[in-house]
Amino acid sequence: MTTAVGFLPGPKQYDQYQALASISANTIVISGGADITTPAEHARDLVAAIPSATHLHRPTAGHMLIEEEAQCVSNAIDRVIGMHRREPVCTCTTRAPGCRT
Repeated sequence: MTTAVGFLPGPKQYDQYQALASISANTIVISGGADITTPAEHARDLVAAIPSATHLHRPTAGHMLIEEEAQCVSNAIDRVIGMHRREPVCTCTTRAPGCRT
């Protein structure tokens, strides 16, 4: 319990939002509507701050997107590294600026 309580202030104090504007890599932020650890609002904040980022929102997914939406995550990775497939990455339910799905 001491370790968990001691850890909690760290993430609250760690703020790197000012660095997001310098990201030039292709970026897709995927969020889950059932994720109570990292709400979709955080994903929208990231997409707004990262130039040309795309937001894919999976309404029924939780925090374990790699397990719950494996194909969507895999397709998104392929897409950002330039391995475009014919099928869409997954359905965009939140249209962010630059969303191309």
